[in-house]
Amino acid sequence: MVTATAEPQTKEIDLTRLKCVIPTGATQEDFVFDRHKYVLWIGGRGCAKTASGIFKLMEYMHTPEHAGAAILATAPTWRQLQAVTIRTFDRWVPKEWIRKKHFSGDKMWVDMTNGCTVFFCNASNPDSVRGMEVAVIWADEIADCDRDFLDVVMPCLRQPGYPHQVILTGTPKGRNWLYQMFIDPQSRLPFIDGKEQVSLYRARSYDNPFLGRDYTATLESQYSGNRAMYDQEVMGDFVRYEGLVYPAFDYGTHVKPLPANVHFKRVVGGVDFGLTEPTAALLIGQDESGRCWEFKEFFQRRANLGEFLATLAKWRDEYHVQRYFCDPHGDREIQTLVANGIPAVKGDARSLETRVRVVNNLLEVKAGGPGLMTTSNCVNLITEKQSYSHAGSGQDDKFSDTIKKKQSDHVIDCEGYAILGIMSSQQGHNIKQIIFR
Repeated sequence: MVTATAEPQTKEIDLTRLKCVIPTGATQEDFVFDRHKYVLWIGGRGCAKTASGIFKLMEYMHTPEHAGAAILATAPTWRQLQAVTIRTFDRWVPKEWIRKKHFSGDKMWVDMTNGCTVFFCNASNPDSVRGMEVAVIWADEIADCDRDFLDVVMPCLRQPGYPHQVILTGTPKGRNWLYQMFIDPQSRLPFIDGKEQVSLYRARSYDNPFLGRDYTATLESQYSGNRAMYDQEVMGDFVRYEGLVYPAFDYGTHVKPLPANVHFKRVVGGVDFGLTEPTAALLIGQDESGRCWEFKEFFQRRANLGEFLATLAKWRDEYHVQRYFCDPHGDREIQTLVANGIPAVKGDARSLETRVRVVNNLLEVKAGGPGLMTTSNCVNLITEKQSYSHAGSGQDDKFSDTIKKKQSDHVIDCEGYAILGIMSSQQGHNIKQIIFR
């Protein structure tokens, strides 16, 4: 999608020039002036998602009645904020609109001449915005953010005296929480008082004529061997990946709230340690019928050790966690957990294939329903299971060699360690009967 034919030079920017047509027949102008509570611009690489978000902020601030409004602008990381979001803001917002810029650590805020303030904050640290009162939230590259980020910032949308709006821009990432919350008919936000809350605009990389054919040809070449990635990264589609490792996992079937007054006969955790990769933890409770419920998760890049230990300790006390089954290669990390009073042990060192087969068996819908359920707040686990896929199926390949490399599988690993931990604690349970039946 195109941005504008020339950079704005005056405060009286004519936003009506944004008339490029996207496949739905709507225009970028429609997006800019849309007044729904949630307005999404979702599309392929280079389809002017960020620029469109900037234009929408400009239109909001340009409205006289909105003078003095506070606006929260975010991206998944501070680096993305600096390299993309803030640079695009600087490119398109006229200098005479800006009174002063402020910087503090990984935050920046801009005072506008009409009294508006735009706060640029890092979405990977959502707690840093608790307590803010804003009229508009704009999240760029929203599909790369965690669902808990939106849960934390939404209560900030309460500045009195202004119309409130959430602007979401980005490229899809499978059918993750963004799809579930805003797109999927089974789980998307409901109407309120008979009115639709969500307005969705879709665009392809091809819809931006300023990209040039060289750019789109490069994208085509890059994704020529992977149709799913082409559909996602170029066409802007919410794809369901082929060759899924957990083909039976279905959001409508396996994602449910915990039953009222559920009683767990045992609760265990799974832990996957990360340095540059995310650190993850997952709680699984087994009810009296034997069904397992995945109901709490921790997922954080460059996790703070103190915060992680505090979370595990809180879960231990609140949910009576019997054991945390950890990545068996994390000897030093396990020793640290134990030294701090966390009941941590090495997880079962059996192969990835074993863990996958056991989980797939539990996902099967049998008499009485599946043996494994997930609550909707385990957003990273759900996202991983909906996209975790095979790369190939050569007859002589080891199972682990058939799995696509560099996929997010951190909470999936937690799940495997915890499930095998539960199975091994059940007297008389024979995992081999599941694997080789």
